[in-house]
Amino acid sequence: MAWKAPGALADNDCQLWLWTTNSHLHHAFHLLETWGFTYKTMATWCKSQFGLGYWLRGQTEHVLLGIKGHPRSRLTGPHGAIGSHHSTLIMAPRTRHSEKPECFLDMVETISEPPRIELFARRGRLGWDVWGHEI
Repeated sequence: MAWKAPGALADNDCQLWLWTTNSHLHHAFHLLETWGFTYKTMATWCKSQFGLGYWLRGQTEHVLLGIKGHPRSRLTGPHGAIGSHHSTLIMAPRTRHSEKPECFLDMVETISEPPRIELFARRGRLGWDVWGHEI
């Protein structure tokens, strides 16, 4: 498969979950806009170990939620999914390099519609298309 920017892969009504680190937040917001998505909210993954950092040692990673169109079929009611208790704080241990926590993927499945694709994936997941050199 030839590389395409996520905006070119996206349906008219869809979500984009874009992971970024503290030092790249500014660029991540610009990417969302460039790819044609509207920023909605952000979740932060609190890790149990320190990472790298120049000013402060990183212990968090962020995921920005952007949307195109009106992807609300699973979000009933004015405040999102009924019975959903998803937080903007993700508490999960680190695993392999760049591998995202299982609870995050569970959350995405709860509030998004298939088809789903993970770019730069570290492992496969049932019901998802995955793209990456480490599969």
